[in-house]
Amino acid sequence: MSSTNQPSVARASLINGIIRSRGPDPPNFGLTARVGTDLSELSAIKQDLPRSGSCAISASPLNSQVVVDNSLNEQLNEEQLLDLGLEQLRRLLPSHWTVQASSQPSNSGRGPASHLVQVTSRGMGATAALVEVRRSFSPQDARRLLGSPIGHRLRAMAGNTPIVVVAPYLSPRTRELLATEDVSYIDLAGNVRLDLQNLFVDIEKATRNPNGNPTPAPGLRGAMGGRVVRVLVEAWPPYALTDIAGKAGVDRGYASRILDALSDQALIEREPRGKVTDADWPALLRARAQHLDLLGPAAKGFVAPQGVRQALAEFVERPPEGLWAVTGSFAAVRFAPVAAPALLVVYTMNPGPLAAEHHLLEAHEGADVTLVRPSNYGPFDRTHTADRIVWAGLSQVVLDCLSGNGRMPAEGEALLGWMADHESEWRTPIDKMAPPAGKP
Repeated sequence: MSSTNQPSVARASLINGIIRSRGPDPPNFGLTARVGTDLSELSAIKQDLPRSGSCAISASPLNSQVVVDNSLNEQLNEEQLLDLGLEQLRRLLPSHWTVQASSQPSNSGRGPASHLVQVTSRGMGATAALVEVRRSFSPQDARRLLGSPIGHRLRAMAGNTPIVVVAPYLSPRTRELLATEDVSYIDLAGNVRLDLQNLFVDIEKATRNPNGNPTPAPGLRGAMGGRVVRVLVEAWPPYALTDIAGKAGVDRGYASRILDALSDQALIEREPRGKVTDADWPALLRARAQHLDLLGPAAKGFVAPQGVRQALAEFVERPPEGLWAVTGSFAAVRFAPVAAPALLVVYTMNPGPLAAEHHLLEAHEGADVTLVRPSNYGPFDRTHTADRIVWAGLSQVVLDCLSGNGRMPAEGEALLGWMADHESEWRTPIDKMAPPAGKP
């Protein structure tokens, strides 16, 4: 049996979460196990790992205890943070792996401390990493890390050596930005991502800072925040606060607070108290979708007696009264087909009359039509008509697919990919953008 095709499987202890370990030939092996409520429960699993070869560990999400009391994090100096971060890594690895840090900061004290750390496994030798220790580290810090003079020096110093950030806590957005730049990280809340030559670890454990109250993100919640997000996505930057507030139909003061929150999350770039100069629109849509549920309480399921496609054809022949728009799979497949759509999702302010007029039968299971009555007019912003059907705007379709079920998130990601390749076909200067459909 070829070792490159079918790895042998070591004994696995089933607890709760997922860990995978595999290595190249020789030796080639595979291990699947589950991680429990305490990282110490990995000990039985770690003993199953071969004594040489590459190691890959993956787990998400976890609810285990933090390694240290996070109320003390703000009192820790950088050396203590480094020791605690590396101790957390040691607890994850088999006993025959060692983790050692250099006794002095490798940059001799210039800027934030960077240390050289070696991870060693018998049979594989040592892998070095340059560790950047920070007492706090925000998404903005992550964005600045590699763009600042200190960041350039750090990259130059590291060369081909992996960089690892160690901090008390790293938010999901911070971790996303670091991973995008191939920067590894360890935080004391239990989130670990290491990508070294002979070791890969990816564990998501805490999505909120255990040390204090979570920072509110008004820019990603609520109807008004959602309308601002859609303006930022659909308009070409730069754009001023007044223009954003006007096109979103929100108060300037509220729009300003939203922009401040989005800037803190490194989702937009903004001049000091001035124009927005750039927006990470795919990240904005993904982040906003986490606060939505397309098929939640506002949605009602129906069955179309003559089939869902016939129901859509009847919307052409007898358009529903008032505001309406098709979203979800049928809207996404027009640009980025993944599979034949099966569920027709329609926004309408009058679901009862629409269902009655088109002879839709209410169904709690097996629905092929879903009518959604939104709590605000936002989903009707910047709809467009094609083939005599009113379609939701592309950014709204992405949000709806990402917050849907089944294969809808995959359809949302496919549509995001199409949008990235065809920005000029759907983004517009903000002064040419249509006004909001109604009051939020």
